[in-house]
Amino acid sequence: MASVEPELTDQPSPDRVCGAVSSAITSLGHAPPAATRLILGPAGETGKGESVVSYSFSEDDAKSVMKGIRAALPSCAHYNAWYADLYTRHGLRPTQSPYRVGDDRISYRRLDPPSGDVSSGGSPVPMAPGPLQEPGRTTTFVRTGGVITRYPDAVPQAVVEDLTGRFRRAVSG
Repeated sequence: MASVEPELTDQPSPDRVCGAVSSAITSLGHAPPAATRLILGPAGETGKGESVVSYSFSEDDAKSVMKGIRAALPSCAHYNAWYADLYTRHGLRPTQSPYRVGDDRISYRRLDPPSGDVSSGGSPVPMAPGPLQEPGRTTTFVRTGGVITRYPDAVPQAVVEDLTGRFRRAVSG
């Protein structure tokens, strides 16, 4: 693990995921009292790696958040996103979780537009729905008690199992 730093954010992914999914995780009604981000990467390579974010809630709130993410996914089949001076479109598609840990899991694949399919020039113009394509990144949320952890697709199973075990031990005593 290259670094550990605290983070509270309304963006559960560096990919600027759909707002309905973002607000299901952190909103005024149930913002997590704490969040931690781990950067997992090759030893000795600073600034490179995958971001794993864990959000701490009460168990009831964590169950509610997972329910909110599940409910938000259908509304995120197609959405527009703003990146610096580019406006583009994406979609989220539910998929099977690559992990078999925790109390609950939700996975989705982010679909991307064909290469070059962006609006630029600083004025966001909603883009019409059109074909989106894979490959996109898979994101998985794993709930263990009151902790929800967001894993990008590149995190090895062994790391997910280890972190989930640590959360399970912390929750139970």
